[in-house]
Amino acid sequence: MSETTTIVVIEDETIIRKQVVYALTSEGYSVLAAGNGREGLELIKRSMPDLVVSDVMMPEMNGYEVLTEVRRYAPTAAIPFLFMSAKASKSDIRQGMNIGADDYIIKPFDPDEFLMVVKTRLIKHRAIVHQADTKLEYLRSSISLSLPHEFRTPLNSIIGFAEIMQSGVTAFSEPEIRTMAAHILASAKRLSHLTEKFLHYIRLELVFLRPEELRELQHHRTPSAVSWIEDTTRALARSANRSEDVIIDAEDSTVAIDEKDFEKLLEELIDNALKFSEIGTQILVKGRCMEDKYILTIADNGRGMTTEQIDSIAAFVQFDREMYEQQGQGLGLILCKRIAEIYGGRLMLKSVIGVSTEVIVELRREVQYKKI
Repeated sequence: MSETTTIVVIEDETIIRKQVVYALTSEGYSVLAAGNGREGLELIKRSMPDLVVSDVMMPEMNGYEVLTEVRRYAPTAAIPFLFMSAKASKSDIRQGMNIGADDYIIKPFDPDEFLMVVKTRLIKHRAIVHQADTKLEYLRSSISLSLPHEFRTPLNSIIGFAEIMQSGVTAFSEPEIRTMAAHILASAKRLSHLTEKFLHYIRLELVFLRPEELRELQHHRTPSAVSWIEDTTRALARSANRSEDVIIDAEDSTVAIDEKDFEKLLEELIDNALKFSEIGTQILVKGRCMEDKYILTIADNGRGMTTEQIDSIAAFVQFDREMYEQQGQGLGLILCKRIAEIYGGRLMLKSVIGVSTEVIVELRREVQYKKI
């Protein structure tokens, strides 16, 4: 196997843990080990391994609890997970499989058989990843086959005004031509933005299926969160003629996210707040350092969302399309959610319909401890 294959081993018994680690490293795997479930879960989220081998009965968190959290957390949800345990009853095995285990190895086990199970599971997982990767690459290369409604609206505007102008440009005055040209330019810019957003979303979906690329991306940093928050917020507010409506209250920190992804996250969330709230109402952009997390909050006093709408956020979904003309809210929110998840964070929504919306993004940050 490739030396880049990383396996996390979680086992509280020192002797067994060392035996498993030795067997795996002897085969060329890169192995990370933890002595309890809680440490193991943190190790999985931090290292994004290719496979996890875990005991069931452990202190802090048992194996079932670890697996439940692994499957619940989007970036780790697809990682193969093997249980090893002396508990061999059918009910124990069924419990592990029901919550998403890929295999169950009974202790004590033969090292050669153990290694064969590991190898087989890795091969199967890579085949699944390859198949999914191929489908997503096809989707990316065939974007015209899956263009949502948001793309057609500006495109129709461009085509319509262009046809009018082509039919007899001499019949129009210069101001009329300039007006039509302005509509074409605005629609073209909107279409360009939507295309960029769609491709960014596809790129993030591909990253979830490429562990090495995901691990490399998670090492990227934004050295100064506040500079990006201030520059992005003020630029968008000026463009919307709402500079007076926006309040920025942000602490600075190095945040564990690529600068381009941080900028995209800010653009989408602030743009949504500007589009879906009335001119003259306040928008608050706040950043706070809380231990090893950076909490970004964007709150507006706009139309809000229902609980059902928040629960059903998905790509290409936009709420109340028949009532509102603004486009792209659904894809923008899921894009931001994906960005947060890529870097080990999360996005949460609080909203009161017709009153306000508060988007909270929790990201990891680097904490600098002072020497005593």
